[in-house]
Amino acid sequence: MSAPSASELRRIALGMLGPADTRPQLDTEGWSELDALFQIHRLQPHLHGCLKRSELVSEPPQRIAANWARAHRSSAISALAHRAELFALTKLLSEHGIVSIALKGAFLAWYAYPAAAERPVRDLDILVPADQANTAFSIMLANRYESEEDSEAYSEHHRHKPPLLSKSGVRIELHSALQDNSTLEFEREVIAGRIRSTAVDDPASYPAASDMLIHLILHAAYGEIRLDVGPLLLSDVDYMIGTVAIDWPNFWQRCAGLNITRGAALVLAITDRWRNAGLAERCAIPMQIPDAILEAAPDLLLQDPATRKSARLLASLGDGPIPPAKRILAQLTSGKSGGYAKWLRERLGQSISHLANEDVRRTGTALSEVGGWLESAE
Repeated sequence: MSAPSASELRRIALGMLGPADTRPQLDTEGWSELDALFQIHRLQPHLHGCLKRSELVSEPPQRIAANWARAHRSSAISALAHRAELFALTKLLSEHGIVSIALKGAFLAWYAYPAAAERPVRDLDILVPADQANTAFSIMLANRYESEEDSEAYSEHHRHKPPLLSKSGVRIELHSALQDNSTLEFEREVIAGRIRSTAVDDPASYPAASDMLIHLILHAAYGEIRLDVGPLLLSDVDYMIGTVAIDWPNFWQRCAGLNITRGAALVLAITDRWRNAGLAERCAIPMQIPDAILEAAPDLLLQDPATRKSARLLASLGDGPIPPAKRILAQLTSGKSGGYAKWLRERLGQSISHLANEDVRRTGTALSEVGGWLESAE
């Protein structure tokens, strides 16, 4: 049995989340490599739930299933800690007259997924009005929240304040915007349209359904690296749409106003292809997505964290074979390269190796194609 390539493993991994699930012919080493992907991208707890609900066609070895069960237990404990911290922080800010909205995982884990443990949350993303962000940050510091990073690394135009750690060790990002250089129009809509859950013990506010979906799209399609948000994006979108009602004509009208129609179509089409067949028709996606982009989703959503910056650099240098050293140096010394110049200077040997790697080159090409399609005229 020949060992699957990195790209083939990613297709198997993503396929297990939806209609492309099959019975992969993997040996012991192959299953270990596949499970390593699941661990990196926080899929093990969700796969444990899928396995228990008999939703998987694939049959993992017992030791792999045991890994998923351990990850599920650990995630359940973490979910409780994050929820307790969210409630405490919401009450603290409210006492000082500050509105706060919990983004993404804080809602999805408890109100969209079958079990909170299945949607691991690495940190709490909290949105506050831009004119209250400095006050909220000061209040948190005064209440024994501690800085995780050097504040000098975050400019005043960054979408969130330097991360803080609670006394229990929960990481918190206090957002005043959902994208760098935001006009804050969408953020004001999110704050004005915030909702509360039906749980009587939950004091937190969350984005309304369309706002939540738009935020997921902004994060996935218009982030620093296209679709570098992990495969949980697919289950996030699928479970959320299955939990709350979306007014699709109004949704597409809002996307047009925000100039993100292509990003929304991309995210929903990928979810249709790899997670929930038929979704594209139900939500009336207004355009066709190139097959090459849909098929590249595994390489993009399951990028190797160790090489993704190299793939992004390669994408930014253009299509075709790896450019000569002069072009790389020109990119590094340009004012636009920012942190990537510093990163590559520090790891030059490793970076050159990455740029010559066929898998990195494939991902770089896919990133370039996605970026070009997103930025092309409607």
